[in-house]
Amino acid sequence: MDFQSVNPLNVRINLISGNLFPMTTDNTRFPVVWKIYSAFVWFVISVIVIGYFFGLVNVSKRKAISDGMIGTVFIVEVFFMVARIHMRKNLVLQLIQNMNEILRVQDETMRRTVIKSLKLMHSPFKFYWLSGAVTAIIWIIVPVGTVFKRNFFFYEDYRLPFAISKQPFSTEIFLIGNLLLVFCSVYVLIKKAAVDIYMLNFVMLMTAQYQYISLKLKEVLRKEYSPNKLDETKRTNYSEIDFERKMEIKRICRHHSTVIRMSAMLKELLSLSFSLIYVNNILRFSFVGVMLLNTALLKTVIERIAMVCFACGELIQFFILCFNVQKLLDASREITDRGFHENWYQSRPTIKHTFMLLMLSNKLTCKLASFENFSISLPSFMTVMNQAYSIALLCLKIVKK
Repeated sequence: MDFQSVNPLNVRINLISGNLFPMTTDNTRFPVVWKIYSAFVWFVISVIVIGYFFGLVNVSKRKAISDGMIGTVFIVEVFFMVARIHMRKNLVLQLIQNMNEILRVQDETMRRTVIKSLKLMHSPFKFYWLSGAVTAIIWIIVPVGTVFKRNFFFYEDYRLPFAISKQPFSTEIFLIGNLLLVFCSVYVLIKKAAVDIYMLNFVMLMTAQYQYISLKLKEVLRKEYSPNKLDETKRTNYSEIDFERKMEIKRICRHHSTVIRMSAMLKELLSLSFSLIYVNNILRFSFVGVMLLNTALLKTVIERIAMVCFACGELIQFFILCFNVQKLLDASREITDRGFHENWYQSRPTIKHTFMLLMLSNKLTCKLASFENFSISLPSFMTVMNQAYSIALLCLKIVKK
């Protein structure tokens, strides 16, 4: 068991998206074909994004806010997070190496804990990606019906502002532009899903390590003394059970120290990305709210259904992120909760002292946020929703002017 093998979904979507994030400590594992594919995808997306921003500054304020801002938030988030991970590649490789050293330990408790932690990721993210892709395709191709009504078009005729040539332009250019926008939108969604899964994979594996420490402490401290053993402790320095406990707790303490160091590395890697996700989700949900609350912007039933599906997918994705970061936070401060109800008080003073030090270490919670006001957690989920609603009302006033 290692970082690459524990989550096949992470490996597959990493290749399909073209992100090519490190999966092993060997940085030369990606075949040349996949590197060429990745370069081609990034080149095409970059060209389309440039055309998108040129179009964004040449359309009306209403069009830019209603149709352009959601795309802008996605683009900024994806480009920043992908660039961030590649820029900190050495840190990523070090994290993977440390994780592999832990995961390769032949321990059934470790295997069960890791599998249980990761198995809930697959279905929600598949729904998020499929709903987002279908919504993007429907959303962009709806204006294609206007080709039967006129022969020339402008930047505002695209669902997303897009400058592919000087306006007005022909039907052929309009159709080509829509195909390019569909390609870019779908791949940006895939890239976003891939980077979210990659980051969550680290978070879930770290959560599994804290849960593993808690379970091992419980197993070690569950052993009971028999009267015979208690008699033996009076005649020897350490009973057999005490000796076993001492060795096991030493291994657990070393494991815990490694996990704390890895948590600090994980915070260094993800803190800025999570802060950006917090801010971007406020903006994303506010612009989705503008679309849903203003019936003039959604003229057909298909558009309304597509936007509702998109909103549901985004809500699920953000909730999964908040939920798993909260699980990591809770697991990091509850490592001794299971063991506290076992027989640790019957152990020798050295073991009791070590266990109490571990109880104090619960205060070393694994917080991944650089700024407390932009932290990702379950309480922040509702905070983001409330702030997004307020901004949506403000944007509606601007759009109606």
